[in-house]
Amino acid sequence: MIDCCRLADHPSILIIILLITIIIIRTITILNTYNFNININFIKVINNQKNYNHFYKGLKGLALYKGNFTTFPSFFKITIVIHSFNILLENKAIGKAKRKIKVIKKNLALKSKVLKYNSKYFKYILEVTY
Repeated sequence: MIDCCRLADHPSILIIILLITIIIIRTITILNTYNFNININFIKVINNQKNYNHFYKGLKGLALYKGNFTTFPSFFKITIVIHSFNILLENKAIGKAKRKIKVIKKNLALKSKVLKYNSKYFKYILEVTY
């Protein structure tokens, strides 16, 4: 009698079972509220800091530091944090540039009487700042 129900004879079934198990474990890990809260808290701590450059230089060390921050066992989570942190740095740089442009516009508006004789240069400068 041939036993056709042995899993060892069907490697494709073993692979499918293994893949389903991995997917279930990853889903539980991703949806685990404890891990989710730790990740959000870590990002909030970075959001509340004013000196972004200091944290950016040592971000990988902070992400793996076991004292104040949690450890991230997955490389994917670290890349997500680093990627979102790069976005924060870009937003801060854009904000600084916008503030400087406002100051330039204000200064140019106050000095428009001085520049009224050179109006074409003044218009050009305003176009550049806008």
